[in-house]
Amino acid sequence: KLKRPRGFRARVPAAAMRPVLRPVLARPWVHLPNPTDVTHVPSWLSETQLHYAEQLFKKGIQGYPVLVTETLDKMGTPSPHLAFAGRSNVGKSTLLNQLIHRNPDPANTQRGYKSESKKLDKPLSAPVSERPGRTRHLFRFEVGGRITFVDLPGYGFAKATRGVREGWVSLVDEYLARADQLKRVISLVDAEVGVKESDEQLWEMLQERKLTMMVVLTKVDRVSPQGLNRTMAHVVSQLQRMDEQYIWPYVHAVSGLHGHGVTELRASLSAVASDAKGGAIREARPRPGRPPVEDGVMAGRPAGGATAEPSWRAAAPAGGAT
Repeated sequence: KLKRPRGFRARVPAAAMRPVLRPVLARPWVHLPNPTDVTHVPSWLSETQLHYAEQLFKKGIQGYPVLVTETLDKMGTPSPHLAFAGRSNVGKSTLLNQLIHRNPDPANTQRGYKSESKKLDKPLSAPVSERPGRTRHLFRFEVGGRITFVDLPGYGFAKATRGVREGWVSLVDEYLARADQLKRVISLVDAEVGVKESDEQLWEMLQERKLTMMVVLTKVDRVSPQGLNRTMAHVVSQLQRMDEQYIWPYVHAVSGLHGHGVTELRASLSAVASDAKGGAIREARPRPGRPPVEDGVMAGRPAGGATAEPSWRAAAPAGGAT
């Protein structure tokens, strides 16, 4: 029998030394009724719906003149509206451009100089800026003649005069109150920052007005898997305490800059268009008595809570910077 020399250590394969990593978000979306069920496949992810979404977003974009409070009577378009709302710097414009053009900043790649007045005359892309507070209008982009994306001014940034802030808030309030064609409000939450009080104020207002809301986490490329899990778990726990009748039962996680999760988000949004067309792709609403998801259940640790912010109505919209 051979004796091992002193100090001998058996070589362990490198693969065996690596820690076993469990997937934190197996997919770029979470089903609210049962977030930990990785076997669930929604109808909007069927091959038929994915093909429909692909063809829809290839049909081209129809631009419309931007809107201000005084011109909201001209908000109507032939197709149902999907309104995008979020805090300043949440990545709203970048995500909209990625959804529509598969490019986070298409205006930056176009040739020729365009004046500000030209940019506001039937724009075909959302304005991207590093300076919060640039977006002071409602932008509308009709996709394939079937759905219209509405870019609402951002909120949560206070570097503006009180009069300007009140004007922005009035514009958004008036739109939400008068938009008969509005089918869904997409609430964008920065995955790196998490849910703020201003986001919760928006959710509460949408619940009061009985407007269907969909929550999308943005900038997932900038957070660790653990951080993304904490934010997602906190969002899920918050939404499960609300009236499920007015909440889209899926929370998406995307990167507008790199396109992660955008294909799935397109498919989900395209369900509004197919419903209006008659080829309904409807999701069953969560049943009463669903098991609640505690903060941190997906991450295995407590989730971060919301931090104090000015209320949504008092916060100054911005939405240009992404």
